[in-house]
Amino acid sequence: MKKRKAAEIGSQSANFHEGTRSEYLAHYVFSSFGTSVPVPHTEDTGIDLHCTLTETVGQRIWPVEYYMVQVKSTEGPWVFSSKKSVEQLFKMPLPIFFCIVTKKELRLRVYSTLNRLSLLEETPAELHLFPGDTHKGVARSHDETNKISLGEPILNFTMSQIVDAAFARNAKQILHRAISDDAWQTFLRRIGVPIFEASSHTTNEVKTSGRRGIARLRPSPEQKRMFDRTLRTMLSWLDRSMLFNDIRGHWRLGLFRRHLETKGSAGNSGKAGRWPRPYLNTCVGNGRTNRTARYRKTSTRCLMMWSTRCSMSTLSIVTGSTRSVWRKKTSRESENKRGRCSIQVANTPLARCVDDWS
Repeated sequence: MKKRKAAEIGSQSANFHEGTRSEYLAHYVFSSFGTSVPVPHTEDTGIDLHCTLTETVGQRIWPVEYYMVQVKSTEGPWVFSSKKSVEQLFKMPLPIFFCIVTKKELRLRVYSTLNRLSLLEETPAELHLFPGDTHKGVARSHDETNKISLGEPILNFTMSQIVDAAFARNAKQILHRAISDDAWQTFLRRIGVPIFEASSHTTNEVKTSGRRGIARLRPSPEQKRMFDRTLRTMLSWLDRSMLFNDIRGHWRLGLFRRHLETKGSAGNSGKAGRWPRPYLNTCVGNGRTNRTARYRKTSTRCLMMWSTRCSMSTLSIVTGSTRSVWRKKTSRESENKRGRCSIQVANTPLARCVDDWS
């Protein structure tokens, strides 16, 4: 086995020095779009530049987007050789761009790494991100290495082009669009929604065309846990906000929440399924069938309480395999019963659509 040569004092690696020169050029270019902060080599964990996209207001610039850049001086892929490295990539909270610097031509090619988020299955042991224009034969593969093409570069320019004000403005708009797309897909991934969508783009053009996407219909336990947590939080807020300006929507939302909490089975809900208000819980018996006179009397009283509060005449409730519709009567028969409202129940198959509440 060949012994590794020890570092020699007073010298430096030639490849390391060339890579540093490429970072200087990239730092200069990305600082024309906003702020650009190089990561010191002693603190480098895979990202070379932390950048912002800024807008000018009066005599000041304000950050509008945040992103990160990895710079390379060769046209090879960006390789993540371990499962831990791949996990770290997906934990990145900001959009990431892959930049290849060709020093002989003073040319920079900037690639969006949005396609990395098309990996919706379990985390692979390796991941290879290939520049699409230099490795056209590399398609998305689902083996353990997961070779993914980044597609065509979103920007391809020389140093003489970037100093042109019009070209720089156009490049800034392209970056802004790419950052927004990446940030949205990253957000969906973080809340556990296994969906990936992307649009087709042309190098150095702002407008995109068409959309493509994939989805994982059977999410992993971790994805399901994150999605359920997010959905519960959103439904809880929506439940409170609709109570003040959309009472009908509020009760429909209550039906939907109960359906989710009981996993669609009203007969086996137990203590898990609860209506948003106690008197509706009593009205439907928390999913249990109880046809005693006492139960019917309690249900009638609770329903009348609900009707009084909402000033509505019809309520549709889905329980088990039937739909029960209670209506207030205004006939002489009701008036003769000392002002009490009688309840008329009509059962129909669940397969029919539930009518709107009147």
